[in-house]
Amino acid sequence: MNRSKSAINVSPVRIELDPIFHAVEDGVCIDWLVDTQGLHAQLRSSSQRLAELRLQNSETTSELQLLLADSEHTLPFRLLARSLEWLWWQAGTPRQLQLSEALRRLFAVPKGWCDDDGLIDCSDFFQQPLLWYFGDNGGGKPLSWVENDKGLRHPQRRPLPNGLLYQRYLPNLDTVLSFRKLDPALDLDRFCHWMQQSRVAEFWELAKPREELARYLDTVLADAHLQPVVGCFDDEPFGYFELYWALEDRIGPHYDAAPFDRGAHLLVGESRFLGRQYGVAWLNGISHFLFLDDARTMRLVGEPRADNSKLLKYLTMTSWHKVKEFDFPHKRAALVTCERERFFQETEFT
Repeated sequence: MNRSKSAINVSPVRIELDPIFHAVEDGVCIDWLVDTQGLHAQLRSSSQRLAELRLQNSETTSELQLLLADSEHTLPFRLLARSLEWLWWQAGTPRQLQLSEALRRLFAVPKGWCDDDGLIDCSDFFQQPLLWYFGDNGGGKPLSWVENDKGLRHPQRRPLPNGLLYQRYLPNLDTVLSFRKLDPALDLDRFCHWMQQSRVAEFWELAKPREELARYLDTVLADAHLQPVVGCFDDEPFGYFELYWALEDRIGPHYDAAPFDRGAHLLVGESRFLGRQYGVAWLNGISHFLFLDDARTMRLVGEPRADNSKLLKYLTMTSWHKVKEFDFPHKRAALVTCERERFFQETEFT
């Protein structure tokens, strides 16, 4: 299922007299506006006013208050969640928001989204899969252990579902970043084109005929520890991400691998999506997806070539960091890692 920006119903507008954020869920719309007292929101269904909210700011915490409610029914919780995401896009919004008791009742805030007093932290909010995750795991599948053909015991890995896996609007780029599972029927020609590019072949060493690359993708799809994914900006494919479970991967013996550590081999195939802004966006995006895809994943890892200076530079602009260099038989590699706690504490989801 692919969704364009218009389908997401997100339209931040930079005109002070008009709504600066507008969203719609289940026939209910919310408009955030600015007045002399700050930010407030109006919720309507057709022409009926349902509720008004106001954001009250302090130095460390903001409180989202319900000013009035003309509805006897609960309002769509997704609408509140999308408002919270937008509030954290705004510069200066504290990382903690207090949701008033009346507001929590009106939107039927699910258990686990905030503490008993209604306090919700930005780092906890972005670990909730509701708005962005379209996979089918989220750490909810039962744990069972199997042994691979090398005698290594590891959790049983389930294949990614077909189609859309992750989608999020990026306000700084005014674009929608998404990831979907690779489909050879749709993506083989594009994959071949990308692999023939000299800047890609330098690192991937897969500038091979179409038939060989088709067999390569068949092998990846058949390997339970590998998951091929295509990244898109506004539904336009830009890159290939070969996700892996680190314990069973070649990187596993080179550090203290945990059962749910995850990583990715990656390439940007479309040159117009090269550069710092896009690079940081997809690095944060694929990291976000991997953490959402299994709540038991506490660490992400990578092993780019040690001389891949551009990628290593982008990593320094994110919550990833370089641990060490080591040798594979085919390359000198850099071990890079990203810890869940650090990612959600440091990442700006803009």
